[in-house]
Amino acid sequence: MDIYNNDIVTPEMDFMKATAKDAAIKKFHLIDDDVIITKDSEKPDDIAIPAYIKGTFKNVLCGYHLAILRTQKNVLLGSYLHLVLHLKSYQHYFFSLANGATRFGLGLESIKKAVIFFPSLQEQEKISEFLFSMQREIELLEEEIDVLKKQKKGLMQQLLQVIIDKKAKQIRIIDNGIGMTEEEVEKYIAHLAFSGAEDFVKKMKESGTDTQDIIGKFGLGFYSSFMVADEVVVDTLSLNE
Repeated sequence: MDIYNNDIVTPEMDFMKATAKDAAIKKFHLIDDDVIITKDSEKPDDIAIPAYIKGTFKNVLCGYHLAILRTQKNVLLGSYLHLVLHLKSYQHYFFSLANGATRFGLGLESIKKAVIFFPSLQEQEKISEFLFSMQREIELLEEEIDVLKKQKKGLMQQLLQVIIDKKAKQIRIIDNGIGMTEEEVEKYIAHLAFSGAEDFVKKMKESGTDTQDIIGKFGLGFYSSFMVADEVVVDTLSLNE
């Protein structure tokens, strides 16, 4: 499990299976409200990246490159500490103390010397609950956006298909748009720069649209297909029919 991509760690997540001695289990096991941070990394700006441990864990240990910050619950909540460590000022503090050349490390003394300012337990709890709830709302919105993006991609793929038949020497462009009636085909396709252009430009001006950008509005785009084709067939059905 990668804490760089998991700000909150819960028992439901998948963890790598490994063996450990009793001493290591006792020293590195995780409990609810712990905060773990990276203490070794190839880049100094990856030092002290925090993750919050939420829930009851059984035989789950943190890795060798991590440090466990376990607070005195009557003074400082782990949930609040986790939020504080996300502040730029603390990230810069630990970044400046990271030692190394090809690999950087953060010593225990540097962690102990960090000065944490915190309000009463009651205020810590309120702040933590509020910010965690906001974070959850953001995650849900991001999930919804991701679903909508996938749906949009799927719809776009359905809206327009380009089929190239090399054997028949044909290119078929298929879409699921609103279609056109026979009268609309006659008006918009069969006539180059049809007589209704002035009305179109007038409507564009009324809507504040740049009237200079009218390429493709009057059949010019369609007729450009004859630059590569001897014959163009339009097969369309209006949604009103």
